[in-house]
Amino acid sequence: MAAYGASVSLKNTIQRLLQSSRISLVPPSLQILQSANESMCRLQKVMLILDGTSCRKIRAKVNDLDERIKEVVWEFEDLLESLFTDQILPQLERSSRGVRDGLSFSVDLQSLRQSVDCFVERLEVMEVEYFTELVNMPEEEGELLSSRIDFGGINSNMVGLSDEFERVKDYLINDRGNRLLVNGMAGVGKTTLVKKVFDDPLIQRRFENRAWIKVGRKCESGEILRCILAQVDPNTRDQILTQADDNDDRILVGLLKERLKDKKCLIVFDDVWEWDTRVMYNLPEENVRILITNRLRIDELNNLATKGTLRLLNIEESMKLLGERVFGEKGFPSDLEKLGEKIAYKCEGLPLMIVTVAELLSKEDMTQPYWTEVVEKQQNSVFVEAYNQISEVLFPNYDYLPQYFKMFFLYVGAFPPYSDIEIHNLFDRLSAEGFLEPIGEQTLEDFMVECLVVLAHKYHLDSDYACIHVGSTCVRKKLVRSSFCMFYKVVMTL
Repeated sequence: MAAYGASVSLKNTIQRLLQSSRISLVPPSLQILQSANESMCRLQKVMLILDGTSCRKIRAKVNDLDERIKEVVWEFEDLLESLFTDQILPQLERSSRGVRDGLSFSVDLQSLRQSVDCFVERLEVMEVEYFTELVNMPEEEGELLSSRIDFGGINSNMVGLSDEFERVKDYLINDRGNRLLVNGMAGVGKTTLVKKVFDDPLIQRRFENRAWIKVGRKCESGEILRCILAQVDPNTRDQILTQADDNDDRILVGLLKERLKDKKCLIVFDDVWEWDTRVMYNLPEENVRILITNRLRIDELNNLATKGTLRLLNIEESMKLLGERVFGEKGFPSDLEKLGEKIAYKCEGLPLMIVTVAELLSKEDMTQPYWTEVVEKQQNSVFVEAYNQISEVLFPNYDYLPQYFKMFFLYVGAFPPYSDIEIHNLFDRLSAEGFLEPIGEQTLEDFMVECLVVLAHKYHLDSDYACIHVGSTCVRKKLVRSSFCMFYKVVMTL
């Protein structure tokens, strides 16, 4: 569990001791607990600052410190619970069974004073260290402009999602809007789909100019404008790509409007993490159409563009993609077809996973015994290696989750794979283990539901199941495990 989750658990443990009507704390136990609680609250506030930092920032050192904080907090909570249990159990044994409901317990934490002082001291040091790391987090290195516009290596051979392809193409050809946002979880095939649209002959005839920009986690507005200019004006391409980035954005915008005057242009912004809305407003709406791909639902973009979410592949599409990648257009041989279906099912409909598994399978024995092992063995080397390979793509989705959501993500991921999760069951477990800490006037249940709704909506963990109402909030009755299970496996392999 992340450090923030560990801190929530410890704070709830301390609060239960302080507020229990059945526990009498022998002086100075109250002051000892309050000291630990106050120190934990201060560190927790500093940890929450991370949520406000840009996804451009590299969090490696902060993550390392997060692990150390987690271990320190866990160690102290174990010590506290152990001391509490050692004092409560003897009092239970001495009490008669008939009056158990009226029991009260005396707890003396004097022996814990030295450990609390040490714990508080360690937290204070870590608080300063954490804040220092936050302030000094380095940024991602920017890419060369030439690499941002190099889309030649992107494979546009797509299996399935033909309806989605036709809808995107129809949107552009028939002028159904100026901007279309294609979002979906990492590895679901957004770039492949958009590249196929970008290369389509009808699209090429429709748009005299086309530009492709790989945005990523860090891309300045000036870089974006230069990338577009380099592709719509080949005569100045080399100059634009190599010159220093010292032009005023207004000059670049003026040049761009001049080049695009009376010419239809399609611009693709691929893998957008954060968005500067000024870029969108600076592009002429009358003749420019924009396609955007992103893995997170960004509020600024949602308000500016028509939205479409890319789904996972169904089992038939998954089998087709896996079979073609391993055996070519002919697909599976008859003796491996059933096993191929089971392997495809384990890929959970994620094209990136299917392609990665196919590449690994193609290097191994094409025999029934080996494929049976891949299907049945829990930690088969093919899937272990596949998770390792796709982690670079999927892990940032977890890394940049807000602190609250990391805690929920990891906890929900601990449920059995491919199973549904009942809301009330999840709530009971989280409450019992002390992992719920509402914000403001929220109840525990409302807080949990809000976290699940955001995870489901923003991070593509929703499903087609019927909704139920908890309080005034509508949530899914069950959370389908597919994409969530994939993310969790990747996180736990790191």
